[in-house]
Amino acid sequence: MSLSDKVKNYIDQHYSEAISLEEIAKAVKANKYYLAHVFKNETGFSPLHYVSRRRLGEAQNLLINTDMSITQIAATVGYNNSNYFQNIFRRYMGMTPGSYRKKWKS
Repeated sequence: MSLSDKVKNYIDQHYSEAISLEEIAKAVKANKYYLAHVFKNETGFSPLHYVSRRRLGEAQNLLINTDMSITQIAATVGYNNSNYFQNIFRRYMGMTPGSYRKKWKS
């Protein structure tokens, strides 16, 4: 398994927790600078950008498939601050979580 695969697996299992580059590096037994370099070369994203994308992907799923509040979803995917979650969501998705839910929920 490649270093990037190990990093992805770790992030996929821990994305809802507070996560840092140092923790990822320790978990996969690699230097954090080397890890960040290799991961970005192979995926096009920094490890922490991948964490954000992973969290937002799960948030999209929860917005469409549950009736959880936006605050509950933010906490579930690893954001302790609902306003911060909404700002990040808007930056990546181009709309608020509430608008996303209205647009895509059947």
